[in-house]
Amino acid sequence: MASLLTFWIIMFASLAVTLAVLNLFYSVFGANLGLKGFGRETTIAVVVSLLQAGVLWAVFQATGWVFDRALFGCAAVLYVCYKATHWNESVFEGIYAMDDWAIAAVAFTQYGLLVSASFVLPTLLSR
Repeated sequence: MASLLTFWIIMFASLAVTLAVLNLFYSVFGANLGLKGFGRETTIAVVVSLLQAGVLWAVFQATGWVFDRALFGCAAVLYVCYKATHWNESVFEGIYAMDDWAIAAVAFTQYGLLVSASFVLPTLLSR
């Protein structure tokens, strides 16, 4: 039986890869993704991935499997959390601006990564 910790590790790893790839992509084109500080972004990623893992775990407990719509729900959780933590003027120190397009890029890149992995991993693990 899949545990919440397993889902959390998967979601955190996919979010970390997503943020690293998009940050590299944005910097290649001379833009800024809007990430500010490794510690702050890691804390946000840990909390967001825990919330996403909770969604997947609840769906898995109720149905016995995780389906595409649950992953879309995780993308929505990520969008709302990143929107709340990356206001133009934050309650934290300074200005942390991440525009809506950048947040949507993070959400849907992670979604695409997870959907792709859901097709590839079972095939690789069965060999």
